[in-house]
Amino acid sequence: MHPNYPNLDKQDITYNSNYELSLPLEEYREGMLIKMATRITVFFMFTFITLIVTFFNDEFSSLMGYVAALSISMLMLIHLRLYRKPKTVFAIYGIVGSLISLSSCSFILGATHYVDFIWIIVCTFVVYLGGHRKLGLAILIFNAIGIGYFLYFRHNIHINVIQESSNLQLTGAYLEIILSLFILAYLMYQFIHFQEYNDKQIKLVNASLVTQNQIIEKQNSENIALIKEIHHRVKNNLQIIVSLLRLQKNELHSPESREHFQEAINRVLVMSSIHQKLYQQENLNNVKLKIRT
Repeated sequence: MHPNYPNLDKQDITYNSNYELSLPLEEYREGMLIKMATRITVFFMFTFITLIVTFFNDEFSSLMGYVAALSISMLMLIHLRLYRKPKTVFAIYGIVGSLISLSSCSFILGATHYVDFIWIIVCTFVVYLGGHRKLGLAILIFNAIGIGYFLYFRHNIHINVIQESSNLQLTGAYLEIILSLFILAYLMYQFIHFQEYNDKQIKLVNASLVTQNQIIEKQNSENIALIKEIHHRVKNNLQIIVSLLRLQKNELHSPESREHFQEAINRVLVMSSIHQKLYQQENLNNVKLKIRT
């Protein structure tokens, strides 16, 4: 069974809605990742269909890269609908997208490859946004090595064979750059959006903790007052017992009986003294007793 996220696919969610704020942070994040992965996939499909149509009569190698990217986007959309695992989708986009972009830089001659560097940034950011820190670092290092290889070993070859681009090629390149920038902007927007939601959740939790702390402090003050009242009553009751014993002692004529009553009075006075020392301490959980030998 996969988790059910009601209304996440049916309506837009803004961090100001009461529905959002009632969701736990992890549940909200998972739902937002599913929605974001779906939107990115659909946008990828639209982008690559547009590029395929634009460059249909262009170089075959460039066209195959777009076809491969479109096929992967379609597979990821099916994967999302069946398994609802957005982190896997983000990881595949990062790995495959980086491989396609770096392969294009190294093996497709006669192109400027400006947009490939943007796609590399998008792919790296997608992995981090999906929650893959170690994989994101690995892809970042891999892309850095790939870009270094292109600059030192393939860039001059491209410069020697590059030709003047037609208006159609320039338009297609411009379109691809604009679409990739839109995707990057959307990813940044979602990242900021989640951070704002996270900040709101923290503020709500802090407000709840402050309220609970005030309630606890009030209850603690009431308990302290109640305990003081109880100790005061115990002290008064012990004094009353001592007074009654003394009255009874004064009515006795037998020395032995008077001595027994005095012993009882002394014992009650000792109990009263111990009680007074106990409730005057700040911490009643630990009582230090000195044992005299």
